[in-house]
Amino acid sequence: MGMTDCLIIGFNDGNLDQYVSAVRSMGEATGAYKDLQLAIIYHEGKTYRATDILNHFYWQKKGFVGRPFHNADFLWPAITYLGTYLQRRGIKFDYVNLFHLEKEKLREKLLHNSILSIAITTTLYVSPEPIFEIISFIRQYNQTAKIIVGGPFISNQAKNDRELLEGLFVAINADFYVISSEGEATLAELVRALRAGGSVENINNISYRSYDGYVFNSLQGESNSLEENIVDYSLFPRAEIDQFVTTRTAKSCPFSCAFCGFPQRAGQYTYMGVEAAERELNSLRELGNVTTLTFIDDTFNVPKARFKEILRMMIRNKYEFKWN
Repeated sequence: MGMTDCLIIGFNDGNLDQYVSAVRSMGEATGAYKDLQLAIIYHEGKTYRATDILNHFYWQKKGFVGRPFHNADFLWPAITYLGTYLQRRGIKFDYVNLFHLEKEKLREKLLHNSILSIAITTTLYVSPEPIFEIISFIRQYNQTAKIIVGGPFISNQAKNDRELLEGLFVAINADFYVISSEGEATLAELVRALRAGGSVENINNISYRSYDGYVFNSLQGESNSLEENIVDYSLFPRAEIDQFVTTRTAKSCPFSCAFCGFPQRAGQYTYMGVEAAERELNSLRELGNVTTLTFIDDTFNVPKARFKEILRMMIRNKYEFKWN
């Protein structure tokens, strides 16, 4: 087997009871706990996700358990985007889409593949418990791959004071952390340095383990063009892309609402042109099996003229997939 420069791990739904307990410990008045209460159901003394309760009643009537319903029945967009980004820069990647459903697949890769580094994404996490579980599993089967953790959870936690942040990093126990609201360029630079056996001292936006704790390098804003980094779906098995695909044509938000701090976290509002969006939609149509497309833009309908042009373009091309 050849060397995998970076194995990307998409999402971990984790142990629900542990997750509820961890979020509750933050305080029942916190936004994270209130949001979680909207996503879980209590039934006969047990805690269920919405999809868990569907499985419970659906398969109970059937008398057997088939393929479970779950809320990530698609290839995680962090994987398609990061994988494309790394591959275009000469970095060989592999991936595990859903840790909680693909542990055996990951175990086989850890035991039998040569893996230089493992990147753990944190898109939807509000506590570190899902990361703890992934890292513990990795260390059990592979002690040589360097573990890199980045994404929204890390960049949000970086707003805490340095002592608290370092304490979190020690608890998570990764080798490297990417501290940036956008970190794909930093990840690529870090993996290249690891592959070459070079120094990481001058790589911005990272923290790394040293003999007496973690070193924090300089922070520098990172911004990556959407148009130059459109996903290359040919890099992924067609069967794994399946019917449901998510894409984005814009990031951040142009407004400054008093009740919302998102634009400050996400950076300057940027968007791709209609022609670039059309190229990606055409590539999705060529796959032949996409039935539903979800735009995950932070703000999709601004500017309004561009939004109308995207709608006209979609009508003109007569795409067969539904979109939302």
